[in-house]
Amino acid sequence: MEAWRKNLLYVWLAQVFSVSGFQFVVPFLPLFIQDLGISNPADIRFYVGLISGLPALFMGLMAVPWGLISDRFGRKIMVLRAVFFGSFLMFWMSRASSITEVIIIRILQGLLTGAITAGTTLIAANTPRHAQSKALGILASSAFIGLTVGPFIGGVTAAAFGYRNSFLIGSGAIAVSFFLVLFLVKETSHKAIKTSKKKKKKTYFSSMIISGLVLIFIIRFSRALSFPYITLYVQELTGPESQVSFISGSIIAATGIASAIAGVVLVHFEKRFGKRFLLVLYMMLAFFSSIPIFLQDSLFGFSLFNVLTMFFIGGLTPLLQSSLGGALQKNRQGIAFGIQTLIGNLGWFIAPLVGASIAIHYNIITVFFALTVILFLGSIIGYLFFERTKDG
Repeated sequence: MEAWRKNLLYVWLAQVFSVSGFQFVVPFLPLFIQDLGISNPADIRFYVGLISGLPALFMGLMAVPWGLISDRFGRKIMVLRAVFFGSFLMFWMSRASSITEVIIIRILQGLLTGAITAGTTLIAANTPRHAQSKALGILASSAFIGLTVGPFIGGVTAAAFGYRNSFLIGSGAIAVSFFLVLFLVKETSHKAIKTSKKKKKKTYFSSMIISGLVLIFIIRFSRALSFPYITLYVQELTGPESQVSFISGSIIAATGIASAIAGVVLVHFEKRFGKRFLLVLYMMLAFFSSIPIFLQDSLFGFSLFNVLTMFFIGGLTPLLQSSLGGALQKNRQGIAFGIQTLIGNLGWFIAPLVGASIAIHYNIITVFFALTVILFLGSIIGYLFFERTKDG
């Protein structure tokens, strides 16, 4: 097997473990907050939004500096850095005794981790240009699988062993990814991945990359807006005595499965229809499928349309990743993916805070109405861009 294919396999596996470990907390984080002594419903909703968004803010702020360091010193060390601190911080979370301590941990998580960006940059820089789009599309599926496996196992382990032990299991999963990368991934020498200074970027791509960053913001905003409130809405529908963490973990897992399938299946229509057309189409389909979510008062209907919406959103991510990654010089991909992460994480940070404000001033189901609104805006922005550039 070629070296770049081996790297793709091992980084893919490592990313499944790391993302799963980080996502263990999603189904029970609102419940863990209550376990720390926060009982006022408005306070719970505020802290859910705050601690969901804090890692994204600080991860976004650090994405460009980490990208610059990656371009200078290599990609593998950046992956190792991200998962090492991720494992340590998840272990620390199992010992947290106050909401203030949890906030500190989540800030440090943003400052010191960022495994997905680091892994994406490593694969982009160590894969031949002709195979880069496919490789990045495959790698993107690992994140969705992690988003599937992590919340489901986290919900199961939290129900069976308690929240703190579930943090420990998540820490162990992230540690596995550290050793996979350390012993199995072979990075091309830093000199070998540099590109000739005489080679210029295509000026055509400047408008594409700007529009791609806007769509990345919308996608990350859309996913982060509603996810923290799935558990609380399930609690409203089923009552506090039911298996809330298990049910919400299963719903989030189902959306992850749908996204992973979409990332592999929907991208195959690219050759026939083109990336830009599919980006607009999938955004519009996500918008239409999100409308019934806030009209539902049954757990089944709520779950079904959530999964369908995230299926179409899942088809957008690999298309954007391959578009942005395939047009960048390899010696600049660290900083480029850093900028991409900064924009996306701004969406990730702002969305839970917007969701918290909506949930506090209105109710939780209104958060899902806001999801429909942002997807509608994304459809308009994508359509306007497609009309301007479809012949370019």
